[in-house]
Amino acid sequence: MSDSISVEKKLVVLGAGLAGSVAYGALRSYSPSLYDAKERRTSPLSDHHAVMRVKDPTIAQYLGCRAEKIMVTKEVYNARTKMATPSCSNRLNNVYSWKLYGNIADRSIRNLGKAERYILRDLSFPKGVCWGHKLVSVTNPSGKRAKRALVLKHSQTKVKLRYDICISTIPLPYLLQALEESLPGYEEGMFRWEPIHVLQCDLALPVYSYQTVYLPDFDFLSYRATLQPPNTLLVECLHDDFSNRSKEEILPVMRRELDKILKSCFGLSEDYITNISVYKQNIGKIIPIDDSVRKYFILTLTERYNIYSLGRHAVWKPLRIDDLLKDIEQIKKLISLRERSREYESYLS
Repeated sequence: MSDSISVEKKLVVLGAGLAGSVAYGALRSYSPSLYDAKERRTSPLSDHHAVMRVKDPTIAQYLGCRAEKIMVTKEVYNARTKMATPSCSNRLNNVYSWKLYGNIADRSIRNLGKAERYILRDLSFPKGVCWGHKLVSVTNPSGKRAKRALVLKHSQTKVKLRYDICISTIPLPYLLQALEESLPGYEEGMFRWEPIHVLQCDLALPVYSYQTVYLPDFDFLSYRATLQPPNTLLVECLHDDFSNRSKEEILPVMRRELDKILKSCFGLSEDYITNISVYKQNIGKIIPIDDSVRKYFILTLTERYNIYSLGRHAVWKPLRIDDLLKDIEQIKKLISLRERSREYESYLS
């Protein structure tokens, strides 16, 4: 890196994805600066490909988009009866939980039948995103008045970014690697994840309703299939063998899967498929670490570095999109308390 610059910011948000965009909108009064490691994105923020629905439309206010109300019908496919049903037994829930997360817990598969949801329309990245800034290191000066700093790499330039408050939405292992110190309990390679693949199929028939079927049994490579307007089938797949395969290698296997899903779950035929697109989400399935260690990492980041973690990658656990709303409100309260405490200290001195 040939050049070096130093800047000061009140509030910095790392990551311009959905969580980062929520933080940027919710904390607008602090005039936040938003940085992302990727090069400039031309695709929309909604270019998520997997099913993305929310219960609470309030999140749209922070994202600056529309929340369109829909009704969705959710069922689970039971391999024993070879039928999709609107009721979920303990067995089906547990098999689904083990298939996706490697543990037993109540999952969204429990909430079946008709449900009111919202789809976020016209999503776009916030204006003024600083693209192409990759995190290199995080420093915590010992001096009381010295500001903490992020060191970012932008092209051939090193940017030293002094900040008061930081909201991190980037993967927790990436942030821990960038710290100037090694936190107790942290070991290289302790964080693991698996990719998911989303197959988006165009159908030669109009679709006017939203229908989702969960696929808990291991007879299916996929774990969820969704029909949605205007003519789309979305199939979400978690399969180790696909990790390093090309679209051309995946499609022959998945064509058999798609035919089985369409017939068993929706009463349709593979003949209706006119086009298939395959998308890969690298950090799809998060492999859990010891929860006490995970919480220690997140709390230490806040106490020592004034970094607040937001979103499933940053807190390293599965979350729903609606959890972003609850979590950012809590972060806003914590920031406000800390700011008032700082003002009081300044007054006393």
